[in-house]
Amino acid sequence: MPKLSRFKPNDVHQEKIAAITCESARVCIINTVRAIEAFALFGCIALGLLQIISILFSHCFSGPAVRFMRTPSKAIPSEATVAYFIRKNITRLFQLSPGLTITTIITERQDSNVNDVQRFIA
Repeated sequence: MPKLSRFKPNDVHQEKIAAITCESARVCIINTVRAIEAFALFGCIALGLLQIISILFSHCFSGPAVRFMRTPSKAIPSEATVAYFIRKNITRLFQLSPGLTITTIITERQDSNVNDVQRFIA
């Protein structure tokens, strides 16, 4: 990918990109742009899901048992508090809901030769 400047007009950028004749380089550039756009899209989706969870389940995230907050500011927790809670309790949540689709997919793909101690460590 040629180095592009923010301050130059779009015509210059189009000329530099059009000058790339190698097809494999073009494919790599297109795949890179798609990966960047997908990363940004999935980040927005994840943030939206955290916001929905914080609104719908705000009663589950209250109190000092979830996370120490010097001054709780609102009744609805922030996305960071929800992400912290999910990160710390995801395995317990899966154990409480063995009928979830994601839980069954995970248990189907686990190695049956691994004993319980090794599975707990992993």
